[in-house]
Amino acid sequence: MGKSEPQVGGGKAIEKKCSGGRVKGLHLVQIFVLLIKPIIRLQEDQMTTLTANELKTKGAKSLEEALKDSEEVSITVRGKDRFVVMDIERYNYLRECELEAALAESLSDLEKGDFVEESVDEHIERMENEL
Repeated sequence: MGKSEPQVGGGKAIEKKCSGGRVKGLHLVQIFVLLIKPIIRLQEDQMTTLTANELKTKGAKSLEEALKDSEEVSITVRGKDRFVVMDIERYNYLRECELEAALAESLSDLEKGDFVEESVDEHIERMENEL
């Protein structure tokens, strides 16, 4: 999608770039805002709902129609929300934002020295001891 949207975090407007751009210098609160905004927007948009039976009888055409009105479509099974469907561009955009937020968090950990250097064997032993 490649859109940039102004975001608010840490008292300053920041810019979210989730298509080739890097998210630099973000605090965890800002990262959280980047990840949670699409979820909040879903609730505001009142996601379109399809029943599993509608999907079964009308097929992909029903999804295409529903996605004209909403970025995501909820599929219900026996009256309960079970699945969310979105077009691949939307999925890729959200996934890229998620990965960029993880990268920003990792870079922050590196800057703070919050990491461990160890061999593979040492790592496995430490993980087993933590269980």
